[in-house]
Amino acid sequence: FNFPYLAANLVKQGTQSKSDLDKPGDGSRQPYFANEKSNGAYIIRRFPVAGKPDIKVAIIGFSTPESKIFLTGGDENEDMYFEDMVDSAAYWMKKVRAEKPDLVVALCHAGYDFTLTPGQDQKTFRNYNPVQLVAEKVPGFDIIFWGHDHLIKEESAHNKVVLLGGNHYAQELSI
Repeated sequence: FNFPYLAANLVKQGTQSKSDLDKPGDGSRQPYFANEKSNGAYIIRRFPVAGKPDIKVAIIGFSTPESKIFLTGGDENEDMYFEDMVDSAAYWMKKVRAEKPDLVVALCHAGYDFTLTPGQDQKTFRNYNPVQLVAEKVPGFDIIFWGHDHLIKEESAHNKVVLLGGNHYAQELSI
C-alpha cells in the first residue's frame, strides 16, 4: 500500500503505557506502524480553500483491541500490543492538539456500542467497541468515522463530536 497505516493504540509489545491495566509496558508507546510515511498514530494534512488559509486536519487512527484474537499468541505476541482505545486516544490527543489543527478526525476500526460484547461495559478496560466512550471521555475530536460492529447507525453526536458509522462492505455509509 502507498499510504500510511494509522493505529495509535497498536504499539510495539513492551512499549505500552506504564499504567496499562492488563500488561504495563515501559510507557514509550511506539506505534507499531511507524515508518517514513507517518508516526503510525496520526498524520497532519493541509487542505487548500480558495481565497482562504489552508485547513489543517489531524487524522488519528485506532483499531479495536479485539484484533488481538487474530494474532498468533494474542497479547503474548512478541511484536504488537493493543492498548485501550480510550486511554490511547487521550494520550495522543495531547500530542495532536500541540500541532494546532483546525479539525481533528479519528478513523476507527471499532464498534460504537460498548455493551455489544457480552460481559463488557463502560468500565471494561480495552473494550472491543469503544467509539461512543472515546467521544464521551476524550475531548478534542471533531469527527469520528467508525466501523467494525456491522451495525447500521445514523449519524449522531456526543459532546459535540460528529460520529459517522458505516455498515459492512460499504453497503451503507454516513454522509
